[in-house]
Amino acid sequence: MSDRSRLDRFQIAILRSLLAWGGYGRAITLKTGQRTSALPLWRRGIVEIWYRQSPDEQPSLQGPYYALTLSGEQLASRFIKYPAPRGLSGAEQSA
Repeated sequence: MSDRSRLDRFQIAILRSLLAWGGYGRAITLKTGQRTSALPLWRRGIVEIWYRQSPDEQPSLQGPYYALTLSGEQLASRFIKYPAPRGLSGAEQSA
């Protein structure tokens, strides 16, 4: 996958989920089926993937955890539809 290729609908859904649930820097887990689609996002520097190791728990390796990078958060925000601002438009004022 080149850096200029388009994101597929699964990758866009992952970006939207990460933005809604985690945002920049907050790690969340993804469903097993989503993890495959997240790998190309990681290669492009849009998503971070890491594991946490705990010496007190078995198994000691936990994860994987996913989070948006700063550039990933900026990209993901383009796929979020914000509600239109409330108030009167110019057409309503002239009537």
